[in-house]
Amino acid sequence: MVKVFINLMILFFVTISSPSYSADISNKIVTLKELQLIDADFDKLENFKDNNYISKVYAKNTLKGYAFITSNFSDSLGFSSAEFNILIYLSLKGKIIRAKLLSHSEPLFLYDKGEVRYEGKGIKENILYKFIQQYSDKKISKLTININENEKNIDGVSSATITSILMHQSILVATTKVLRFLGLYSNTNIALLDHTSFEPVKWNKMLLDGSISNIKLYYSDVISNKNREPAEDKDLFLDVYFAYANPIGIGQNIFGKTEFLKKFLRSGQDINDKGFFLATNGDFSLLAPRRCLNYKTTIDIKNCEKKGLAKTYFDRIYLEQNGLKFYFRTKDRKNFMFTRNIEDSTPRFFKEISLLFIDNTKKYDPAQKSTLFINYNAPDITDENFISLDFQPPTRLIIEPNVLKEVALNNISWLEVWKPQFLNIIILCIFVIFCSLILLFKNTLVKIRKLYVFIRFIALLFSLTWLGWTVGAQLTIVNIFNYIQLAYVSNFNYSVIVFDPLIVIISIVTFISFIILGRGFFCGWLCPFGALQEIINICSQKIGIIQIKIKDTLHRKLIYCKYIILFIILIFLFVDLDTALIMTEVEPFKTAITLKFIRDWPYVIYAILLLVASIYISRFYCRYICPLGAVLAIGGKFRILNILLRKKECGSSCHLCEKSCPTQAIKNNGEIDMNECFYCLDCQEEYYDAHRCPPLVAVRKKFIGKNNVSKFS
Repeated sequence: MVKVFINLMILFFVTISSPSYSADISNKIVTLKELQLIDADFDKLENFKDNNYISKVYAKNTLKGYAFITSNFSDSLGFSSAEFNILIYLSLKGKIIRAKLLSHSEPLFLYDKGEVRYEGKGIKENILYKFIQQYSDKKISKLTININENEKNIDGVSSATITSILMHQSILVATTKVLRFLGLYSNTNIALLDHTSFEPVKWNKMLLDGSISNIKLYYSDVISNKNREPAEDKDLFLDVYFAYANPIGIGQNIFGKTEFLKKFLRSGQDINDKGFFLATNGDFSLLAPRRCLNYKTTIDIKNCEKKGLAKTYFDRIYLEQNGLKFYFRTKDRKNFMFTRNIEDSTPRFFKEISLLFIDNTKKYDPAQKSTLFINYNAPDITDENFISLDFQPPTRLIIEPNVLKEVALNNISWLEVWKPQFLNIIILCIFVIFCSLILLFKNTLVKIRKLYVFIRFIALLFSLTWLGWTVGAQLTIVNIFNYIQLAYVSNFNYSVIVFDPLIVIISIVTFISFIILGRGFFCGWLCPFGALQEIINICSQKIGIIQIKIKDTLHRKLIYCKYIILFIILIFLFVDLDTALIMTEVEPFKTAITLKFIRDWPYVIYAILLLVASIYISRFYCRYICPLGAVLAIGGKFRILNILLRKKECGSSCHLCEKSCPTQAIKNNGEIDMNECFYCLDCQEEYYDAHRCPPLVAVRKKFIGKNNVSKFS
């Protein structure tokens, strides 16, 4: 049976990988044939003079609009870190007339058919193409997704929240850039600041072009503070670097991409907040309270500074623009150890490095000049002697009047995606706590066998129906791929992770339980497909189907199959991502859980075969094939706790638990193989059963002979 199954798996991979999935360069070039599907009257394309990726579209020698492919203008990447190729056709006034998805590499929707990647003929993939069609006849300004109920809102794909949000970003960014090239007018007469464009700029050049403002002062340059102990004129008083950090062209060049994304996109910061980079050297601190200036000695001043910040705002600094004062909040200050310029990769260390946010953000104009004022006087000194530092945004990022109003790249915060999922997040947390409590109080629950069996079945049923089929929170090997890519892919899209709250929570829980308990908590309680297999096996036993027990010697060899499968997939992850994604189809999760068997027949047959195997062999897929299980099985070797109880007789005079274990996770010597344990707790039921556990039965018989049965009744 095992050989037959292996042959079927080989046939399955040959079937789904036979078509060519290599990237088609034609999907990055606008073609007249594609545009004629929008309007048959189109008869001519001409490259735009300033950018060959923009095509002018003609009908009967009359300019009708402009067309482009988003991947040529946007760095937004999908779940697989690959581009979206979306055709956008604009009117002469900059309105999107038609949007069409040409190709993608999203794992959830790929490989249903040979041509599905490019034409959208898969049963489920049509959802993506219909989603993109919503952008037709829309103006790009203030366009939202899954947020507001209005005519400018785009409805996301419920089964692919991440994908729809990332596609939305791709369209916004690409269209904004194209409209700038075209020089289309808007209803604004003021200059704007480009927040979306990025090019590497070295630190010294940023100082020269105004991206970073700097002033360096010695004691000889400032009016002496009478309260301070004497210092030499040549000693450094203050060397300060200051910049508006929200634009990618500034912030990412200062912090590097990882830190920039972490401090802005993944920090939970309000997307409308305006952040400023502030770094200093010298004796004077900009972030300590002014009250510390009342002290004379350096030691007293440092002791004062250790007591903490001002309560609400930093009181030594403020920003001024057009007569308005803006104060820097203390509550959301973000600190750094050093900065790393993205171009020269040189770490720069300062006495103080922070990202600060101002109040009253709506009244601050990032494109206009502003001035940082520094008060170096003690509170009791009335003389207003300030140090001032002007910040003028660099001309390279200024969008002059008559160019389209700015659409920020990061206009979608992960918090906005999490809020609609609040109820589901609460339900998931309750379920995780419920499962945790079962393991915590297992010694009490398993003594009441019928009660525990009922609770276990309900938990499995909930995991399958709600966690899997309702909210689609099935952790897969693709999620693990994304976490691996964090370490080695420089342009990895962090949105892939943070924009799916349920998967984020399950991943965190799985990681924690992986360290504490090993594989079993996720695989045994939180995996919907694992729950489906176990439910089928339980039902099959209830109706009297005889179970197949694989010989122990063969079982011990077969469990290594999943590690081989994982190893092969990991090799292709680094060599050929497309092939790796094809190979992840060894997981039936997408077919059986995410798409609920609504898929092409090879996938459905494969998933059904695995489920048929689980009728006779409990959790057949989990034990021998699952690459995700192989990753998590590593935790069985390094777990902190061992909560499963054993007796000295286990594996010597007694083999009851070994025979009772549905997944053959208990060896002949009585030792539990935690790499293969799913925490079903069957062995713990036997451990406390005075009617089945031989050591307890022997003790029970001894007491029966003494008419003392009550303790074991």
